[in-house]
Amino acid sequence: MKRTSIRLATAALGAALALSACTGITFQPYSGSPSSASSPAAAPTTRSPSIQPSPEDSASPEPGESPSPGGGSRGKVARIQVEVAIMNEVKDKTGRTVIVDCPADLDARVGTKMTCDWRDVDDKGRVEVEVISVDSTGQVNFRFRTVS
Repeated sequence: MKRTSIRLATAALGAALALSACTGITFQPYSGSPSSASSPAAAPTTRSPSIQPSPEDSASPEPGESPSPGGGSRGKVARIQVEVAIMNEVKDKTGRTVIVDCPADLDARVGTKMTCDWRDVDDKGRVEVEVISVDSTGQVNFRFRTVS
C-alpha cells in the first residue's frame, strides 16, 4: 500500500511540475513567520501566479456561492493552479512531496481565503490560502499557511 501511495505521489508531482511549467507560476518570498519547520507549509509561502484570472462566467460556482456585488466580472485563479503552486513550494523548500486538494477556484479579490487539504505518505493537514494582492494587470499574489 505504501509503495502505491509513493508512486501516485510521484506521478502527481510529475504532472504538477509539467502543469507549472505551462502556466508560468512564479514565486516571491514571504516575510511572515512560518508555523513550524516540520509542517509542509513551513517554508516561505507567498505565491505569485503570473496568470490572468478567468472571468467568473467561465467557472462553475460551488453550491451556495453568491455572485460578486454589483454584477461586474471578477476573476478567479484555477483550483489546479493553487494546488500546484502549494505542492511546488513545499517540495522546493522542504523536499517533501505533498498532494494538495482545494475545494474550488480562488476568487481574485484581496482578502479572499480558502482552506485546502494536504497529505503525504506519513501525514495530512490543512492550509489556509489568502489573496494578498491583485495588480492592475490581473496578476494574483497569494500566500498559504498551515492551519492544522
